[in-house]
Formats: sequence, C-alpha cells, structure tokens
Amino acid sequence: MAPLLAGSLAFPLAGTPQAAESSPAQTAPSSQNAARTDTLQKDGVSATFAPQTGHITNLQFGKQRIDMFNNAWGGPSFRITDAQGRQTVPVLVRQPGHAPSFAAQQGDLKMGISYGVEQGALAATVTVANKGKTAVTPDSLALTLGIDTCMISHPQWNTKHFPTFLRCEKTHFWGYAMSPEGSILGIFSPDAIPAWSLNYNNGGHRINGINLNLLAGAPLPARSPQTSNELKPGEERTWKIYLVPIPSLKEVPACASRYTDASYLTADRYTVEPGEQIRLHLAGADHSKATVQHKGQNIALPEAKDREILWQAPKEPGFYRIAIENGKGKTSETVITVRQPWSWYMDGSRAWTVKAKQKAGSHVEGWYGFFPSFKWRHLNPDKELDAQIDKDFNELFPTMYDYATMQPTAPALPHRIQNHACAASLFMERYRITGDIQDLERAAKLCDFILATQKPDGAYRSGRTHYTCVIYPAKSIMEVMMAEQELARTSPVWKERFERHRDSVRKAVDELALHLDNIETEGEMTFEDGMISCSYTQLAAWARHFAQPEERAKYIAAAEKLVEKHRCLSQLVQPDSRMNNSSLRFWESQYDVLWCKNMIGSPHGWTAWRLYGLFDLYRLTGKTDYLQQAMNGLGACANLLNPETGELSWAFMVDPRIRTDVFKPNPEKPGKGIRSVEVVGETYIPMISQWWKAPYATPVFGYNYQYGVDHQGGSCDNDVHEIFKCLAEHALQTAWLILDAQGKPTVWNGKVRKEGNTWIVTPSEKYVSEVHVNTAASAAVKVEWQQGSPKTENVSKGMTSLLRP
Repeated sequence: MAPLLAGSLAFPLAGTPQAAESSPAQTAPSSQNAARTDTLQKDGVSATFAPQTGHITNLQFGKQRIDMFNNAWGGPSFRITDAQGRQTVPVLVRQPGHAPSFAAQQGDLKMGISYGVEQGALAATVTVANKGKTAVTPDSLALTLGIDTCMISHPQWNTKHFPTFLRCEKTHFWGYAMSPEGSILGIFSPDAIPAWSLNYNNGGHRINGINLNLLAGAPLPARSPQTSNELKPGEERTWKIYLVPIPSLKEVPACASRYTDASYLTADRYTVEPGEQIRLHLAGADHSKATVQHKGQNIALPEAKDREILWQAPKEPGFYRIAIENGKGKTSETVITVRQPWSWYMDGSRAWTVKAKQKAGSHVEGWYGFFPSFKWRHLNPDKELDAQIDKDFNELFPTMYDYATMQPTAPALPHRIQNHACAASLFMERYRITGDIQDLERAAKLCDFILATQKPDGAYRSGRTHYTCVIYPAKSIMEVMMAEQELARTSPVWKERFERHRDSVRKAVDELALHLDNIETEGEMTFEDGMISCSYTQLAAWARHFAQPEERAKYIAAAEKLVEKHRCLSQLVQPDSRMNNSSLRFWESQYDVLWCKNMIGSPHGWTAWRLYGLFDLYRLTGKTDYLQQAMNGLGACANLLNPETGELSWAFMVDPRIRTDVFKPNPEKPGKGIRSVEVVGETYIPMISQWWKAPYATPVFGYNYQYGVDHQGGSCDNDVHEIFKCLAEHALQTAWLILDAQGKPTVWNGKVRKEGNTWIVTPSEKYVSEVHVNTAASAAVKVEWQQGSPKTENVSKGMTSLLRP
C-alpha cells in the first residue's frame, strides 16, 4: 500500500461565521479533471469520485440522482474535533487498486474509506487506526457524508435531501434523508455509531450536511452505544456504511433491517390512553424478543404473530421503552407514552401560563399561553387562576396596543404582522368568555390592520416579504370571522365586516393555492417548516369553513400537495413517542430559551401548525392517515407536559450531542441568568420563563440571545402553548370512530364495543361533545355520553358528526 499523506486542512467549526452558508450549483468538470475521476458502476449504482479529495461528485441509483456538495462540505470526508473545539479535515488521497479507496492521516490517526456495491447500495468500509504509541482521544471523529442538504430557494430545494430521520441504536445506526420531491436515501450501518451531527449555518435556516460521529466523547444519550472515544495504541476500528434508495416511507424499517441485521418495532399509535391496546409491527427476524422497560422493571412481551405484537398499555401514565433484540445480538428501541386525560394537559397549560408568566413586547411567542387558557375557561373555569390570568392580560396588552385605535405600539413591532393577527384572534377568544362586544370590536380592528398589509397578489406582506405563512394570519382572521358570522345574521355592521374580512382571506388563500411552496418566509430563505405547514393549514381551514362547495376541491388539492412535500420535514417514521410525527425546526433555541444558535427542537410549539391542517384535511377527505399523523403528533407535543411529573418543557432536543451554552438561573442573583457550557443531547429542554421574568408592565424584546443576560426577561419559550391551543380546537372535545370496509373499528379518545348490530362509543371524558364517524358502510352508532343521555343514530356511509344533545 502506498504511504498515507500527513496533510490536513484547517476548517472552521460548523456553526461559526466562517462556515460556508450555501451550496453552489454543481458544474460539470473540465475535460482535464474529468479524466481524473473514478466511477464505480454496478447493479444500477453509479458513484463518481474526485481523486484529489475523495469526495463523491455524482451519485445515482438508476434514474434517482442524489445531489452532493461540491464545496468545502463535500464528502465522504473525515472531520476531527479536539477537546477545545478545534476542527481539522484530513486530506484524503486515492489509493492504488481497482475499487475506489482513499486514505488520510492526522498525527497518529490513520483513516481509510473503500467503496463497493452491495445489495443495490453504495457500501463504504471505513477504518480508523491509531498507529502511535500513546492513546488518541478526539472529542469527535466524524464522517461527513457530503449529501447536499442545503435548501436555498424554489425550485432548487426540490432535489435536496433533508436529514429527516437519524437514529443511533445500541448496536447499529439507521436513518434517511428525504427531498420535497419524495426521493428517500437510506443511511444505515450494522455497526455501533455513538452520535450524529449536522453542519448548521451559524443560527440560520440551512444545513450544510450530515456527519456520522464514529467516535464521540461522553455524555451520550442512554440509547446510544457507550463506546469509548479513546483509541489505544495499535487499535483499529471498522464501520460499514450503506447509502441506498428507499421506494417509500413504509419500507424504511424493512430496508433498515436488511442492511443493519437488526429488528424494529413500529406502532400505529405512539401516545395512548391507559389500558389501550397497541399494535406493534415487526420488521426483521420473526423470533426477536421484545421487552418493556419502565422504572427499573422489565416485562417480556409475547412473540410476534404474523409479524405483529399486541400489547395492552399499562394504567400508569409515563414513558415506556420497548427493546427488541434478535438472535444476532442487535437491539433497537421503541418508546410508547401512556398519556393523561386531555383535560389534564389543559389544566397544566393554564397553570403554567401563570407560573411562567406571559410577556408583552415584540413577539407573540411571549404571550401565547393566553390562548389555551381562555379556551379552557369555556369548559372548566378556575376562579383563582382565571383571575390571575385576567390580571396579567390587563397588565400586558395596554402596553402593546392603543385600545382606542388598536394600532400596535412601537415595542409591539407593528411590522411583525403575525403578532397582531394572533392578537385579533385572542381578543375574539376573550369576547367568547366575557361577552363584551368591545373585545370583538378590537379583534375586528386588528383584522383591518392586517388587511392593510395585503398586496394586489393577495399575500399579506411585511414590507416586501411574504408573511401569509409566518404563523397563520389568514387563519387568525378566520377565527375572528366565525364570531362575526354569528352577529352578521342580524347586524348589517357585522355583516359588512365579516364579508370584508372573508373577501380578503379568499384572496390570500387563492395566492397560496396558486404558488404552493414558491413563496417566502421570515428570516433566511429555505424550504421552511412553518412556511409549508401554515400554508396547508390555512388552505384546509378555508376549505372546511368558508369555501363554496364547488371551490373546495382546489384548496384541498393544494393543501395535500404541500403535505406531501412537507413529509421531508416531519418525523413520520420515528419510533419514539417523544418525537413521532413532529416537524423539524432547528433555529428556535437561540430565541426561545437563549441556548445555542442551532439544534433540532422536535416537537416544538410550532409543530402544532401542521396538526391543524391534518385534522381539517381528515374531515375534508376521510383519509385516515391524516388523523393518525395528527393524533400521534399531538401526543408527542402533549408529552412536553411530562405525564409523570407535570413539568412543562419548551421542546425536545433531537440532536444526540451538542456542546452548547445553557441558560440557567444564577444562584447568586435570583431572577437573573447565567450561561454554562455543557454537552447535552436527546432530551427535553426546560422552560425559562418561570424564573426569567420581565419587569412589571414592561414590554421586552423577545429575541434576546444577542443581548446576553442583562436584558431582563426577553424570551419566546411561551410559544409551547400553541400545542394546547391546537388540542383545545381539535381533540379535547372530539372522539373519532372509523369503521373500515371489513367492519373493523378504530377509535381515538374513547372506547368502542359492538352489541348486536350497534356500535357503542364511550367518550373518554365528559368534555367530549362530538363523535366524528367515518364509516365504509351504513351503521348504527350509539354514544354513551358522559354528560347527556345516550343516543343511537343510523349513520350513512361516509363521514358524520354526532353531537351531544
């Protein structure tokens, strides 16, 4: 073998200002460079390598092309980070031989990658060896894959593969990257990989590639392999990495099993009621053994039958880990949550609205807790807490609005129109509980403020920037319109207001239906989670509530197209109830809890944006997958209010290992904060507003990261309450019954049994006032309401809402 070169390139850490922030368009190599490329072709796999760098410049599986970085983020390549955070990129050099093989050296570390094709996958064999006489202990030694993940603009982002799902198991690794067009690239290893990481772009909205951290220092999540990052003298480690196309999301677990030799359990529902039966689906060896682990106890599950395991959930709320082990010693983990009643979460949200006091100022995120608190008061008033919430509301809102005109004050940032659209909706909610017409008048004036930002194309804009999908201004106006519509029946004044607002919203949603994802958002442009989810949520809301029957189909079609593209930003395959069906956001921590500039928070309060749309699309189409996604996603979101302790977290951190400055209470200065550098990963991130409070009746700036600890109280962590607003609107008062073509029942938020020819539904709580039935054939359905007399109705094929008398 030819000697390894000892050169390396100095490289800035991902997330530093010097890091590359964009992915330049790939260009064809010159004729001189083309002659110096290596191409591996076999069984439909084609990979072209640049001998100067070892990077893959072109990767195809049949007609499926995977965009690769052709810049400093190219790969596969090695990145070594020391204990001080300094990072180097050793230079890979082509090695002699027929198969593409590359090697590099950094001090005593020698690294190599050789490539082949196995079972239709590009297979990389990676070796790392210590050739010295002393131990080598990098903080991290990562393999950067070189997959182009950087989404910049429409239509460029359609072919970029977002790192949708990456998961370290005790004995192996599985995951995939997915493009908005639906191309799925599996990333698998049968070997233990302790962590993965992403190359974030310094607080922005783009990601410059995926790293597999082959060596990583402690601490690591409990599920990750606890392998040492120390390489002893003479020690060599080897990993096999597979990149392989996957035809559909349903095939991910089976494909993962094929390339990792592991078994996996997935579930129809991940967050369940006590005693509910769970159907677990097995991918992998038939005789794999599953064990439930909870509070130090291990309970064996029955062996799979027809590749399914039926398990009745325990009565005790909490998180239950299920380990599935096969005969090859491979272990994977699934997490199921047994939840509390939905009303428990509404109680908790209201209590935390007081405990983590709401904040006036520049961002609606500071006062989002008022929404679920006002909604919950309709059904379950609490004299003491409601009085405190009213007191806080009356302290804060006059600092943000001139009540005579409802013009925003300067600290409320008039240009952030999403603030004021949400305020309109909140004043409408206040009208519902107070009956004071002034509250609805104020809501209508705020709607008019938003209408003044509408441009001829129909979009609501802040300056020139498209803001219809920064949160959901059109949906907020629709929420006000529902109250206006009731008064419009008898009042010409309210009729005129309703029609004016309706006509404006129609123009806004028509523009969304026309342009789909070719719109804009706040901040750095990208294929942004909220831009897409808020678009289909508003399209679906309009189709359900206000569109004419003959128009409805076009809005549904547009919404469904966006849902399909949004799959690459949604954790649809995640076998963990803490994250399943949550959307992926990675820049909120710097603003909300004043932590590091980038980490994936999933779920985050804004995950609820996709859930609104999914619930409405289910009612519009009857497609049961929408309801399953919505309920699993809502369960993951609700888990932020810990069902065992009642502690509210801001978000769940998906990244397994990030060194970050954690903002926490200063023990020497009560009410003040300090930053502490810590290594954290795959954990719930705590709220800070219960101790990081704003001065009395003082608006604060929400994006406080750049101001440090002396700018008292500014943060945005109360956006977590969007989850409970969604819960109140779509799940708290509804039980769902599905009867398929075989007569098999599925129920959410209730129980179902059959007596004779009648299906009997018992809602889970007294607050349920609707049973939504979706049946493939006519059926007799009796509802045993917890409040109200039982009633039997003959339900026709299709969807019907049975309402409590």
